Amino acid sequence: MVKMNRFFPAWTSFFAGRFFKTKRKEKGQASSILSVLGLSIGIMALISVIGVMNGFQQNFIDNILDIGSFHIQIRSEKIDDKLLNEIRSSKLVTSVMESGDVDTLISSPYSDSQGVSIKLVPKGFDQIDTSMTNAMELVQGSLTLDDSHSILLGQRLAYYLGVTVGDPVNLVIYKTSSRLSFGKETQEFTVRGTFKTGYLDYDAGLALISLDDGYQYFINPKQTYIGVKLINSNLDHTFIRNNQWDGVQISSWRDFNKSFFGALRMEKTMMLLLVGLIFLVVGFNIYHSMTRSVLERSEEIAILRAIGVVPKSIQGIFLWEGLLIGGMSALIGTGLGLFIGININEIFLLAENLSGIFTALINPLLIGLGQQAIEPLDFYSSGIFYTNGIPCHFHFGEVFFITLLGVSAAWIASYCAARKVSELQTMEILRNE
Repeated sequence: MVKMNRFFPAWTSFFAGRFFKTKRKEKGQASSILSVLGLSIGIMALISVIGVMNGFQQNFIDNILDIGSFHIQIRSEKIDDKLLNEIRSSKLVTSVMESGDVDTLISSPYSDSQGVSIKLVPKGFDQIDTSMTNAMELVQGSLTLDDSHSILLGQRLAYYLGVTVGDPVNLVIYKTSSRLSFGKETQEFTVRGTFKTGYLDYDAGLALISLDDGYQYFINPKQTYIGVKLINSNLDHTFIRNNQWDGVQISSWRDFNKSFFGALRMEKTMMLLLVGLIFLVVGFNIYHSMTRSVLERSEEIAILRAIGVVPKSIQGIFLWEGLLIGGMSALIGTGLGLFIGININEIFLLAENLSGIFTALINPLLIGLGQQAIEPLDFYSSGIFYTNGIPCHFHFGEVFFITLLGVSAAWIASYCAARKVSELQTMEILRNE
């Protein structure tokens, strides 16, 4: 604390504020303003981009965990009521049901065959696992499989097949006739409902049938597993640690989705690095600005040195100025980044409305000149994007890290520039003046 008071006394912050606000030899405050503006834009861009990426990634993860893979998968040679009841007794568990997965071909009287992932669920699954049905928005029919040979289709899959509720579809069933040969047959199912999840892979390639039909045509009971949903997906390690059974294999969502989630993590990391280059550019700008400030204020520095102020205290003035730039940039950039992320859909809607007004005014002129009319902006065009809105989700730790990174960039640049103070020749400057 003594050293801090000696090298960075309270008056250094006062001088830093004066240096920041005072005009510099007819050049005004352009350098300070540009430094704050550049750093603010960098923080704003990084926060808003990461927020939107988090939103999309969280939607993907939620859909995969709620519909495709569960939080925990338990495989055993024998799945009986005793094991199911022991799993349900855990306070961490919200739902338990037997399930299975099969890949096959599907066709209809109106389309050719195409690949489909079949999820096998028990009858009444909509009552057992409400988180699954909540993630599946009903489009037509009902989300029930009470009748034999019933099937639920993703909305896009039903569209590709040209079917609706009540129409038949055919599933290909492969049969092994010997060790060296196998045959196939088709089985007709009736569409009972269509659903939409917002995740294209599921909407265009997922279908649900009952476990009873699955046992009859596709798999045997030893090929199924127990799907478990927890009160929080991050409690998977706790559940596995607290529940161990002989001859039972327990795996977490982190295991069977490792490659996909790893790709999402790498995508976010690379985006952070690429957008983070803004801080590097702005840091160089602040460094050159502060170096110029040191040289422009050589007279004031020489006077301070002449009255006995140590160089480190003078350096503290420029360090405080760097913190001032970083702090102002952090407040402005973080505020704008959060505002843009939270209101991204409203901002896009406003841009679409303004572009509509602009094209309505300019198109008659273009047509009159024999030019092609221009189309207004459409950020959510169904022909390009599979979304009705842009989700955004912020993590406090990430926002804090980005803000701290921006402030650190300004401080480090100021520190490097402040070292120029010790290189000034005080007596020579005073003699020339």
